[in-house]
Order: sequence, then C-alpha cells, then structure tokens
Amino acid sequence: YPDRKKGTLSGIYESTCGGEFVPYIYPQECGNHEDTRWLLIQGEKSGLRFEGDGQTFRFKYLKYSDFEIENAAHPEELPWSGRNHLTICGFMRGVGGDDSWLSPVHEPFELKSDGGYHFSFTVRPVISQGGLQDSGSPNLVQNAGGQQGKYEGERLWLE
Repeated sequence: YPDRKKGTLSGIYESTCGGEFVPYIYPQECGNHEDTRWLLIQGEKSGLRFEGDGQTFRFKYLKYSDFEIENAAHPEELPWSGRNHLTICGFMRGVGGDDSWLSPVHEPFELKSDGGYHFSFTVRPVISQGGLQDSGSPNLVQNAGGQQGKYEGERLWLE
C-alpha cells in the first residue's frame, strides 16, 4: 500500500494467482503491489502484458473477488469460481495505523475527493510459439483468445 511499501525492494518477481492470497484468519484485502511498471499474466500459450502509460500502477491478482473476500468469515468459506480476478488501480489511499489500526492515514497518502485523477494503461497480447513472444498488436480481444473480458492465466511477473 502507498504508506507501507518502503520495506520492499523494487525488482522483477514471479508468482502465481494462488500464491498472491494471504489466508488471514478473517479474510481481508491482500495481495496489493505498488509502483508496478509492467505486469505479465501468462497462460500456457499466451499472455497479457499491462503497462502504465507514463506512470506506475497498483494491482492485485487473486482467485477471489473483493465481494467474495468481504463476505467470508473464514478462508475455507471462500468459493473458487474457476476464474481469477485482476484489479488495476492508478491511485490508492494509504491504510494508516502507525501506532495502532485506529491511527489516521497521513496527508500525503490520502486521496482528495475534490482532486481530478487521470490514469491510463495499455494491454498487449503476448503469443507463444514454443516460447513467449510479444505480438506487438494492441488488439487484445482478437489476439488473446477472442473472449472479451476473460483471460485464464495463472503465472504472473511484475516489475
């Protein structure tokens, strides 16, 4: 989170969607990644590459939706729908809690409701013929399986 990222080194990491979930006793927000320059979600033969347009972004990639996490009292109550959920954010409020979880968020990590925010990113398909190769095409629907809004990738890389 914006006010909790100083303890992590920037680099290229590899993970899986299932490895991103933290099984807290009471399910809650988890898996957020800050200052991401690019993200590659890869399936067996194809993938999607997400890049911030001139700025970094935040993302999480989980087996559960925010709604499912909010409505489960324990991790074993989380139903897996067979789909993975990717959330990409241009901006995120900090979590606060310097001395306890009752402490407010510091001003630099607040999001003001009177401010204007703009964020954009590019999605490009990556097609594999024995190895991943960038297709260079901006048309993700036609080149990444033809199903708009769905991608069943499992592995991810981020920088």
